[in-house]
Amino acid sequence: MLPAGNPPVSARSMSLPEKGNRVGHALPPAVVHVVPPYVRLPAPGYGGIERIVVELQQAQRVIYGRTPTLLAAADSRSPNTLGAVAQLGNYDVAHVHGMWCLPAYDESTAPIVLSVYTDTSDPEVRRSLLSLPPHVHPVANSGSTMRKAPEVHWRRSSTRG
Repeated sequence: MLPAGNPPVSARSMSLPEKGNRVGHALPPAVVHVVPPYVRLPAPGYGGIERIVVELQQAQRVIYGRTPTLLAAADSRSPNTLGAVAQLGNYDVAHVHGMWCLPAYDESTAPIVLSVYTDTSDPEVRRSLLSLPPHVHPVANSGSTMRKAPEVHWRRSSTRG
């Protein structure tokens, strides 16, 4: 596990593999966003988490010059969507949105950013977060989420609230 108070997660701090093309230039990382298989993107209504995932995917398309893969419901209308869970090890980094697929984390060798939107005052949730493999980096959706589980080795909070 990572010690508490670490700086924000970055591609370098997560030891992404160095990749290059035929002329030696670095390629953008292969990123996959994973949401529960019943979540349709973009959301037909408000969609809090759903909106975040779509906006991250759009921003990363601009930053990296390619659209990250999205694992979501088969009827999603977001670009580059796969309707089934793929092997996370096929990507340089996976961003898993929610704790819904905890058992799959053990099977991946890719670094995983785990966005936690769950009530961390629940002892079972805290136990799960404390038993994450070292390649899984939890990120809280708020400062409040972090404060409810200070013993978790958070990488950071996405907001100050």
